[in-house]
Amino acid sequence: MVKAKNYLIKNKFKVVVVLIFIILFLLWMFFNLKVNKNFLKASLYDLMTIFFLVFVSYFLVEKHNDVQKKREVISIILDEIQTSSSVLENLCNQDKYSSDLFMMEIRKVKNNCNLLKEACLFFRIEEAVNYLKREIDELHTYVSEQKKISVNNPTIKRHCKNISYKSKEIYTDIYFRN
Repeated sequence: MVKAKNYLIKNKFKVVVVLIFIILFLLWMFFNLKVNKNFLKASLYDLMTIFFLVFVSYFLVEKHNDVQKKREVISIILDEIQTSSSVLENLCNQDKYSSDLFMMEIRKVKNNCNLLKEACLFFRIEEAVNYLKREIDELHTYVSEQKKISVNNPTIKRHCKNISYKSKEIYTDIYFRN
């Protein structure tokens, strides 16, 4: 429901901007008509060209802004994944740690991966997100099966590093390959 409201508000703003532009354009045209009687004969083509260019450039800029906003949201999610990965790795280095806290961090990364799954098609990052999900699932399975996890466990560290590196790869994919 919130997304729908934001979408409507955003589109209302666009409609208002376009209407204001059209009104200003018409006022400018009528002003020039009163001042210069030959205005329509000589400069209608110029006015239409300007109108078309401004209109098209406005929507191209808006499209770019939408893509940039999507990239920023994905960046926030990736930051959270990297932070959680670091927390998991640090928890593994402690002599005593809470397995509940460990599982909560794993769940947090899983949830963030599910959010990324929605952005997969737009940025073509399906493979990378699927890899992240597999690593998290493997880590979750490994931790769930262990009775006691040793300090500096190499399996946990490997999964955490893989998650961290893959999230950095997704960063480069969304900013430099799309």
